[in-house]
Amino acid sequence: MVFSSLIFLFAYLAITLVLYYAVPFKARNAVLFVVSLIFYGWGEPKYILVMLFSILVAYIFGFFVGKYRESAPKKARVYLIVSILLNLSALLFFKYANFFIENLALIPGLGGLSVQLNLLGVTGGVGNGTPLDQPANLQKLIDSHIRLL
Repeated sequence: MVFSSLIFLFAYLAITLVLYYAVPFKARNAVLFVVSLIFYGWGEPKYILVMLFSILVAYIFGFFVGKYRESAPKKARVYLIVSILLNLSALLFFKYANFFIENLALIPGLGGLSVQLNLLGVTGGVGNGTPLDQPANLQKLIDSHIRLL
C-alpha cells in the first residue's frame, strides 16, 4: 500500500483515524501499533515477525537503557549499542543477503552457493529490479566487457 493510493487515503487512513479517536486515550498507542503492523504487512506479510522481533528488541533494550541511564551510564551505553547492532544486523541480513550470495555465486567454483544458501526465501537486495540486479544479466555484462578487451 502506498501513501498516495486511493485505498490508503479513503479506506486505511479513514479507518485508522476513526479507531484512533474512538478508543480511550491510553489505548491509542496500541491502536497505532496494530494499524502500523497492518500497513507494513500489507506489502510483505512474511516480514511481520522480523518487525515484531525488532520492536521487541528495541523495547526491551530501551527499558534497560532507561533503567541504567542515571545509575550506570556505561551499562546503559552497552545496552544501547547491543540494541543498535541487533537491529542493524537484521536489516543488513534481510536487505543484502541475497545480493552477497548472488555475487559470490559468480565466483568460479562457487556456482552452487546460491542453491545451498537459499536463506528461507529472503527477498530484497540492491536496486529496484534493474537488469543488473539479476546475476545472469550481470554475468553477461562482465562477459561482454571481457570480450572487448
